[in-house]
Amino acid sequence: LASVNAYRFYPNKSRSEGFFISVLRSREEGSNSLPKAKKRSRSTLEEISRKEYDILSEHIEISPNLILFRDGTELIRMIERHHWNAVIHAKEKLPNVSIGLAVGEIKKKDFVPSHSLAMAYGIELKYPGVDLELKQALKVLKKESIDLELDKNGWYLARYKGLNLAWLKQVPGRINNYLPKSYRIRMNIDYDNH
Repeated sequence: LASVNAYRFYPNKSRSEGFFISVLRSREEGSNSLPKAKKRSRSTLEEISRKEYDILSEHIEISPNLILFRDGTELIRMIERHHWNAVIHAKEKLPNVSIGLAVGEIKKKDFVPSHSLAMAYGIELKYPGVDLELKQALKVLKKESIDLELDKNGWYLARYKGLNLAWLKQVPGRINNYLPKSYRIRMNIDYDNH
């Protein structure tokens, strides 16, 4: 029998809902040695095209000291230019590590901003913001539908007391909430007492 390394986090001893972590590795049949690790595919870093840059610059104020790039996926990332050589070196050694600020994706000709971009400070966004009341902000954070009067279809940055919360997109007939599901508030909230 092989030994198993495991950790248990009990809700009464850690400030969490409790969880379990373990790492298991199977052995090759008929052998006491561990299987050889598969060779990792190295993701390539490439700067975005001029056309993509022009699409992004309609939505974000892009400083000349920033590089916008992809690391093998459709997601566009951003990093300061003086870090670029370090990023290239890091990706050679750690190909599965994500580096830089996730900005978003270009789908057809529409830019879909990432939640990280909404939370980032120091980046000037060219999106209209919508300031919410507490009840509306809580509904956004619970990923529930909210009633809002927005001027036109498109992306909006939902805020509460100056803090960015999530992206909202008005489409004909409804408003879509782009808060990641894993970030939503799960507990019940009595909106009338807030």
